[in-house]
Amino acid sequence: MKQVAMLTDRIRFNENRPQVYGTVFDWNENGELGCNIEDPETIDERRKIAGLPPYRESLQENITAIENEGGKPPPDFPDYQRAFFTWARDVGWQ
Repeated sequence: MKQVAMLTDRIRFNENRPQVYGTVFDWNENGELGCNIEDPETIDERRKIAGLPPYRESLQENITAIENEGGKPPPDFPDYQRAFFTWARDVGWQ
């Protein structure tokens, strides 16, 4: 079930739609890592059914991994977002 949850979210992410399980983390315009989540009040219930840890736990693990690797938010968020939407359009996601 984990793989189904991750694939569902990846497809939704690439289509610029809110995620169901919150498995694809990305930067926002404030330089914070997170997910655009559909029905965030019940995210951990869905994640538990899918065999995933709580959202906050996964988020913190991702933040820690990025910090340990020296990752940083994009310096120019509008450009970062434009590049993603250009890619998504060019490969047929949007």
